[in-house]
Amino acid sequence: MRTTITDEQRQEFAQLVALVENTIRQIWSGHFLPHSGIRFPQNPCTSCSYVGLCFGSKFRKF
Repeated sequence: MRTTITDEQRQEFAQLVALVENTIRQIWSGHFLPHSGIRFPQNPCTSCSYVGLCFGSKFRKF
């Protein structure tokens, strides 16, 4: 069975590879953009600026 990969598909794959490489470089350099969510389940994120989004209004930062 044969298949053909179009130039458009090659370009899309190259963009995906570049995105993955960039993400890996950012992780290795310790660069993390702020975002909502729980990163460390054992730490209730009391210092996170997004704590109100995660836990609701009863834990909202003042």
